[in-house]
Amino acid sequence: MPSMIIEGKTYTNVISGGIDNTYMDINAPNYFKRTFYWAKGVGIVKRVIITTGGAIKTHTLLRHN
Repeated sequence: MPSMIIEGKTYTNVISGGIDNTYMDINAPNYFKRTFYWAKGVGIVKRVIITTGGAIKTHTLLRHN
Protein backbone atom coordinates (compact mmCIF):
# COMPACT_ATOMS: atom_id res chain seq x y z
CA MET A 1 0.00 0.00 0.00
CA PRO A 2 1.25 3.51 -0.76
CA SER A 3 2.03 6.17 1.80
CA MET A 4 1.35 9.93 1.83
CA ILE A 5 2.78 12.89 3.67
CA ILE A 6 0.08 15.26 4.88
CA GLU A 7 0.71 18.26 7.13
CA GLY A 8 4.21 16.89 7.75
CA LYS A 9 3.04 13.45 8.94
CA THR A 10 3.53 10.25 6.95
CA TYR A 11 0.49 7.98 6.67
CA THR A 12 0.97 4.42 5.51
CA ASN A 13 -1.48 1.95 4.00
CA VAL A 14 -3.35 4.72 2.19
CA ILE A 15 -6.05 3.85 -0.30
CA SER A 16 -8.09 6.19 -2.45
CA GLY A 17 -11.57 6.18 -3.86
CA GLY A 18 -14.00 8.66 -5.20
CA ILE A 19 -17.15 9.65 -6.96
CA ASP A 20 -17.67 11.80 -10.00
CA ASN A 21 -19.87 12.71 -12.90
CA THR A 22 -16.99 13.10 -15.33
CA TYR A 23 -19.25 12.08 -18.20
CA MET A 24 -20.13 15.79 -18.11
CA ASP A 25 -17.93 18.49 -19.55
CA ILE A 26 -15.76 20.14 -16.88
CA ASN A 27 -17.50 23.45 -17.64
CA ALA A 28 -21.00 22.04 -17.06
CA PRO A 29 -22.78 23.75 -14.14
CA ASN A 30 -23.13 20.51 -12.13
CA TYR A 31 -19.69 19.00 -12.80
CA PHE A 32 -17.91 17.47 -9.80
CA LYS A 33 -15.24 14.97 -8.90
CA ARG A 34 -14.39 13.98 -5.33
CA THR A 35 -11.42 11.87 -4.31
CA PHE A 36 -10.89 10.62 -0.76
CA TYR A 37 -7.68 9.23 0.74
CA TRP A 38 -8.11 6.86 3.68
CA ALA A 39 -5.34 5.66 6.02
CA LYS A 40 -5.77 2.43 7.95
CA GLY A 41 -6.37 3.10 11.64
CA VAL A 42 -6.84 6.85 11.04
CA GLY A 43 -9.68 7.43 8.58
CA ILE A 44 -9.95 10.03 5.85
CA VAL A 45 -6.72 12.04 5.75
CA LYS A 46 -7.31 14.02 2.55
CA ARG A 47 -10.20 15.01 0.29
CA VAL A 48 -9.91 16.70 -3.10
CA ILE A 49 -12.97 18.24 -4.76
CA ILE A 50 -12.94 19.48 -8.36
CA THR A 51 -15.94 21.53 -9.48
CA THR A 52 -17.12 23.39 -12.55
CA GLY A 53 -14.31 24.95 -14.54
CA GLY A 54 -11.67 22.86 -12.78
CA ALA A 55 -11.74 24.72 -9.45
CA ILE A 56 -9.91 22.55 -6.89
CA LYS A 57 -10.52 22.45 -3.13
CA THR A 58 -8.25 20.30 -0.96
CA HIS A 59 -9.00 19.42 2.66
CA THR A 60 -6.50 17.62 4.87
CA LEU A 61 -6.60 16.13 8.34
CA LEU A 62 -5.30 18.84 10.64
CA ARG A 63 -5.73 17.07 13.98
CA HIS A 64 -5.23 13.51 15.01
CA ASN A 65 -4.95 11.46 18.21
